[in-house]
Amino acid sequence: ADYNAKVAELQKANDKIKSLSAILAEVHIKAKQSDNLVNELEGEVKKANAEVANHGKAVEAVKEEVKAAQPSNVDEIDTNLVEVQK
Repeated sequence: ADYNAKVAELQKANDKIKSLSAILAEVHIKAKQSDNLVNELEGEVKKANAEVANHGKAVEAVKEEVKAAQPSNVDEIDTNLVEVQK
């Protein structure tokens, strides 16, 4: 009776090990998928950062271009109404 109980206990432990091994294998696959997604996301972030840096450079270039510009005054603006042809 003790022998049969120990065999049943051992079988139960082996089944638990198999179950946990299957879960571990699944977790390993999910971890690899997560790593791939993280790498992809990091690439997108680097790309976005480069785009932001380029945009910042373009903004600075335009700021430099218009630095000395003065707003137009009323005399410089053509306020004549143009008749629209139908």
